[in-house]
Amino acid sequence: MPLRVPKAPRPIGRLLREFDLALASGAVATSERLLREIKAFGGISHENVAFLEIRRLFQLGKDEEVLAHASLPSLIYVEPPRLVREGVLAAWGRVNLARPLPTGDIDGALAAITTAKPDVAMLVDSSVASTTDPDASTVCALVALIRKEDSLTEVLAANLAVDPDLRARLVPSSQGSVDEADPVSETSIPESVTGPDRPATQAPIDSWLDWVGRLNSAHGLQLDGGQTLMWTPAWQVDSQLADAIDAVPEVATDDLLSGVAALLEADDLGRPAARTAEALLRRYLVAERFSPFDLGAICALLEIFLRGGPPPEAYREVLGDLSDFADRWVAIRSATRAIDLADAVVCGPVVDSRTRANFVTTLLSPLNQQRHRLPESLRKLASLVTDDIKLDYDWTIAASDPVEQPSDRNTASGRILLYSLDTGSLARVKKTIDFQWPNVQVEVSSALDGNASLKQHARNADLIVLATKRATHAATGFITANAQGALIRYADGSGSASLLRSVELGFADLHA
Repeated sequence: MPLRVPKAPRPIGRLLREFDLALASGAVATSERLLREIKAFGGISHENVAFLEIRRLFQLGKDEEVLAHASLPSLIYVEPPRLVREGVLAAWGRVNLARPLPTGDIDGALAAITTAKPDVAMLVDSSVASTTDPDASTVCALVALIRKEDSLTEVLAANLAVDPDLRARLVPSSQGSVDEADPVSETSIPESVTGPDRPATQAPIDSWLDWVGRLNSAHGLQLDGGQTLMWTPAWQVDSQLADAIDAVPEVATDDLLSGVAALLEADDLGRPAARTAEALLRRYLVAERFSPFDLGAICALLEIFLRGGPPPEAYREVLGDLSDFADRWVAIRSATRAIDLADAVVCGPVVDSRTRANFVTTLLSPLNQQRHRLPESLRKLASLVTDDIKLDYDWTIAASDPVEQPSDRNTASGRILLYSLDTGSLARVKKTIDFQWPNVQVEVSSALDGNASLKQHARNADLIVLATKRATHAATGFITANAQGALIRYADGSGSASLLRSVELGFADLHA
C-alpha cells in the first residue's frame, strides 16, 4: 500500500504568493518553511528557485552568502527580476566598496567593478539604475562610467541615491540632458519571474491603478518582484487606489490579494498609503483569510493604516471589523500575532480610547484566560500592553502550576542587540527583557546604515535579533558583516511579540 499523505500539496502558485507575502511582511521563519516546501513540490525551474533563495538572503542582509551563491555566475546572464538584480548589486557594493566612496578612490572602485567575479556589471541597465538603494545605485554609476552609455548615464546623473562624488563625475557627460532624463521612460521590465515561467505575451502594466483596473477583466495580471518600484508610489494615488480596490469584483479577490506583497515591499514609512491599506484589510476580512501568512499581512496593513492618522470614523470601523472576526483566529498558537496587533494599536494614535480598549480586550482576553499556556516573556509583554490602557488584567500564574517552567532569571547573562526601525517595539521588548533576564545587557538600534556605535554593539553581542520588515538593507548587512561569532536570529514579523519570541528562542539556543 502506498504511504498516505496527511496533507494535500498546495498549488505552486499559492506557495509562491505566500512566499512573497512572508518576505514582504518580515516573516523570516515562515519564508524559510515555504522555500523548503517550494523546493520539495517542484514545478519551477532551477533558475527561479535560485532567484527566491537570493531574494531571501538579501532580505536577511547576508551579503557574503548572496555573492557566494553557487548559481550566481550563470544567473547574471538570464535577466533576473529587478529585486534579484538590485540585491546582488547592493551586496557587491557593500562587500567590495567603502561607503561613502573616498574622493581619491573612485578609480580604484572602477578597477574593482571591471575585474569583478562574477561579472555583476551584466545586471545593470536603465531600469535598475533608477533604484533608490544607495549601494546598488553607486555600483550602477560605476558601470555607467565604464560603458559611457548615454541613456544609462542620464538616469544615474538624476538619481540622488548615487554616491555624491561619483554622481559629480557623471553630470559633465550628461550636461543638457539631465533635466530631460526620465528614469522610467519607455523602459521595459524583464519578463523573468520569481515563480513558474509565465507567457512572454503578458501585456505590460505601468501603475497601481492600471493593475487594479485589469483585475476587473477575466485575465488578472500577477506582479513581478520589483516591478512596482518604478511606478508612481501608492501614497500619491491613495484615494483613487482605495476606491479602485473597493470596486474590484469578489471573483478577483485572489488576484487582488496576491499584490499585497508588492504593496508592502514598496511601503514608505514616512508616507503611508493608509486608505489603500484600509481597503485591503476589508478584503481580507470579507474573504475570511486568516492563515498564518494572511495574519502577518493583516498586521502589516494595520500598521500602515495607523501610521496614516486615520479619522475617527475609519478608525472605529476598521478596529470594529477586526474585532468581529477575532474569534475565528485568536488562539494560543497565534498569540504572537494577537499581541503584535494589540501592541500596534496601543502604540498608534489615540483616535478613540473606547474603541482602542475594546479592540485590545477582544484580542487579549482569550489569551488571558489561558495564560498558563503562554511563556513568561509573552505574558509580561501582554501585561505591558494592557497596563498602558489601564486594563486590569492579571497575567501572573500560580507558582505551583505544572505548566510553568522553571525561571532562569537569576542565571541568564549575556549581551543582546535588537535592531528595528520601530523604536516603540524596541522599547517594549527591552523593558520586557530587563524584567525577564535582569543580568542580560540589551542594546537597541534603529540606525539607517552602519556607524561606529552599531559596529561596536554588533561585535560585542552574543545574540542579535533583527526585524527585517522594519530595517534597511544597509544596516542589516552591516550588522551581519560585523557580528563576530554572535548568534543571529530574525523576527518572524515586525511587532513587539515577534521580536520577543525570537529573543526567547535565540536565548534558549545560546544557553542550550
